[in-house]
Amino acid sequence: MRLPFTTKKDLRDNYPFGMFAVPKDRVSRVHASSGTTGKPTVVGYTQRDIDQWAHLVARSIRAAGGRAGDTMHVAYGYGLFTGGLGAHYGAERLGCTVIPMSGGQTEKQVQLIQDFKPRLIMVTPSYMQVIIEEFVRQGIDPRETSLEVGIFGAEPWTEAMRREIETLGLWRRAHAVHDFFAQRGGADVARQVAPERVVNSLEVQSLTKTFGGLRAVQDVSFAVLEGTVHAIIGPNGAGKTTLINLITGMYTPTFGRVLLNTRDITAKAPMELPALGMARTFQNLQICMNMSALDNVMVGAHLRQNSGLIAGLLSLPRLRREDRVCRADALKAMERVGLSSCAKAEAGEMPYGALKRLEIARALMTRPSLLLMDEPAAGLNPTETASIGKLIRQLAAEGLTVVLVEHDMPLVMGVSDTITVLDHGRKIAQGTPTAIRANEQVIAAYLGADGVSEAGTALGHQEAA
Repeated sequence: MRLPFTTKKDLRDNYPFGMFAVPKDRVSRVHASSGTTGKPTVVGYTQRDIDQWAHLVARSIRAAGGRAGDTMHVAYGYGLFTGGLGAHYGAERLGCTVIPMSGGQTEKQVQLIQDFKPRLIMVTPSYMQVIIEEFVRQGIDPRETSLEVGIFGAEPWTEAMRREIETLGLWRRAHAVHDFFAQRGGADVARQVAPERVVNSLEVQSLTKTFGGLRAVQDVSFAVLEGTVHAIIGPNGAGKTTLINLITGMYTPTFGRVLLNTRDITAKAPMELPALGMARTFQNLQICMNMSALDNVMVGAHLRQNSGLIAGLLSLPRLRREDRVCRADALKAMERVGLSSCAKAEAGEMPYGALKRLEIARALMTRPSLLLMDEPAAGLNPTETASIGKLIRQLAAEGLTVVLVEHDMPLVMGVSDTITVLDHGRKIAQGTPTAIRANEQVIAAYLGADGVSEAGTALGHQEAA
């Protein structure tokens, strides 16, 4: 797939100058800049806009090869959110450390790259040439730097310029050597964007469960894409809990299969699934209240510990080493969910919202590829719910696949990539939040055939506007 470059004329003719699509009181950030358009531009962003753009940038960085823990050098201008600030937020959401340099001060750019050794850089193509020239001026071979992945954009280019970049002619003239990134292990400068490979983390195939004469789940099929948030919703009695219990091995299906990363796990017991990459949190807290928060999280690592009874009784060095590693991992998991300040707290003394996060931290200790969350917002206040929503999006941006069962529709609509809707044990709809919100069959399932006018509140319209 080849993506067309945007020309200066395209931007000047089509840019939405001074355009606000929501009431002013919902705007949480305003940017004013002439940018590359040559005209004064004022753009207002809601918090939802910021979250969505940061999520999109995070996934783009990940697609280019970036990962949590990388250092990202951002040399885009910070005038508009879609430039440097969007790159910054997206990199942070992925879990990268950011060097927020913006443009200019090229000598200092090179010094920072040498000092902090970023693996990734986000910059316009023309300014990358300037940085390369500065490398050469200082006697530094660009191929010997820490940079492996270059993400180039935010600048209009012609097809003629594209051809020059693809042949790497400009780079030869820029620094008298060739194949700047192409000979490295990372992406080269002119790499074409390949079609994304579709990978399903979870596949549910024709699942059916009968209790006596009652069909609680009837022929339900869906697939969950890797690295996405997939919500399962439905009115009370729709079969959500039964479906989740079938997926996690609590129930044996009457018919159908469950595949995790292409492996058939239909007959697996619940205690076998964490070792295969699936973790679960529960609607009702499963916390040991008489233990510390840190000890509760460490319990999640038991599958990775190999010391047996004798090592425990004798407190052998191997056991002590495992315990130190486990404790360090647990502290990282707590930091990941925003509970680093609670490490020494007793679980019984922690607020309910923090205990919900504690369960997530414990589940992360199993190092899952897929996390199934059963009503993580149940019992939380609006502030805590919003915080859980941000955490879910953060985990997905880091590459974790999340299956979410939840009744809080604003939360579901705000964090989900795909939604599957159940009613009376059957799948009645599947699609994006926008499509589900407008689906008349879904509205009827929640509110009855005469309740369409009230659908905005029930399906989260107020949050999603």
